[in-house]
Amino acid sequence: MSQTQTIHQSPSTEIPLSVIRPEAVSSSQNTPSSTPLESISNFALILRVTSSILAFFTAGLNDGSLGSLIPYILDTYSLSTSSIAFLYLSCFLGWVFAAISIPFLQTYLRLGIGGILLLGASLQLLTQFIRIWGAPWPLFVVSFGLAALGQAYQDALANAYIAQVGDKAHRWLGVVHAAYSVGCLLGPLAVTAIATAKPVHWMESYGALAGVAGLNVCLVAWAFARELVIKTRHDQNSGEQGEEGEQSDHARRENAMWRDIGEVLREKSVWIISFFFFFHLGSGITISGWLVAYLLTLAPNSGIQASSIGYLPTLFYAGNALGRLFLIESTHRFGEKPMILLYSFLCTILQIISWRLSSLIGSVVIVCLLGFLLGPFFPAAITHTKLLLPSRIITPALSIMFVIAQAGGNIFPAVTGILAANLDGGDGGGARVLQPVVLGLLGGMMGAWWFVPGVVRRSE
Repeated sequence: MSQTQTIHQSPSTEIPLSVIRPEAVSSSQNTPSSTPLESISNFALILRVTSSILAFFTAGLNDGSLGSLIPYILDTYSLSTSSIAFLYLSCFLGWVFAAISIPFLQTYLRLGIGGILLLGASLQLLTQFIRIWGAPWPLFVVSFGLAALGQAYQDALANAYIAQVGDKAHRWLGVVHAAYSVGCLLGPLAVTAIATAKPVHWMESYGALAGVAGLNVCLVAWAFARELVIKTRHDQNSGEQGEEGEQSDHARRENAMWRDIGEVLREKSVWIISFFFFFHLGSGITISGWLVAYLLTLAPNSGIQASSIGYLPTLFYAGNALGRLFLIESTHRFGEKPMILLYSFLCTILQIISWRLSSLIGSVVIVCLLGFLLGPFFPAAITHTKLLLPSRIITPALSIMFVIAQAGGNIFPAVTGILAANLDGGDGGGARVLQPVVLGLLGGMMGAWWFVPGVVRRSE
């Protein structure tokens, strides 16, 4: 059964912060600021939130552009379709390396949130430059790992930052994740327009992505300039000088790092939510990646030209963005735990209808609704995670969650492709396996979320 973390208290007594989050009180006594809102001006806060929005938009542009450019990649490098798996594998390894390296960057290199965000933005810019000049295939594959590494650095740190900007953090999480969906929507349109106009020089389409990535670097450097490095006690305490003081501070930071890593690995909620993300991202990427192939099996009886179907996946991302903007408030108000279960149930019903309907128009409408209902899942789950875990382990916890999510985002589209190839009778009908696969993923997602501990929040 699902669990609920309840704080038993007299109805007339206000629950103090020290009861709900003891570490919040202790940390506020040791650091100049306990939350971003308390330490910086409104302009600086707006600047940092804007930078986070641009970071997610940049990631969405990169991720959304791959599908549209696969035909050009296969032709330029004379590859078979199966070779594209190397790009996804490279991306996954980038996320794995990020999860491992973030604690060490903070502990040994003393990189602050600004330093890691800037490193992530710079890696994404470097990636686009590697691709523009037509890198050889091995280096082209590596560029996807570098892009994923940069995205992982920015995603983990930006999510952790936005989750702590105050009582309205859930709204801002909805906005930044909507920016990712908008990037996924516009990315295919932008690169397709450039590649179609210059098919021989299609790699110039990465120039547009490089321009946005450059803005990302500049805005991060401006917004988080004061947070590039971590100021330690040795830096701030003039009474404790010399090599002995520095070694003492280094030992404290190293012990804290291993303590936090151990706490994350022992926290059951981290693993349950990770599996939720595993199925959630797996379902979203499987839908967007195989939707065109599936709709083509319905096109002959629809009266719609097959050439127009390639643009239909953008409707999924449009619904996703709208869901993150318009459903996030009601999701937070009524509770992330019950609302995500409700949305999951509705998605399952819609998926069953789509499977039985076998209509192109009906399937497109249902895909839009699925995107809308799935939209708030990611930001809402992060908000719920913030309520369950101590703030000091949010970043490493999110890093692990995102790695497992990326595993789902790479495994399930590949499994769908294998099943489609084995069931294909030569007419492309194997893509119909998308329907039962997505139904199973939605069921797995709902089952995982059922076991996530609930929280009882004080009414506002």
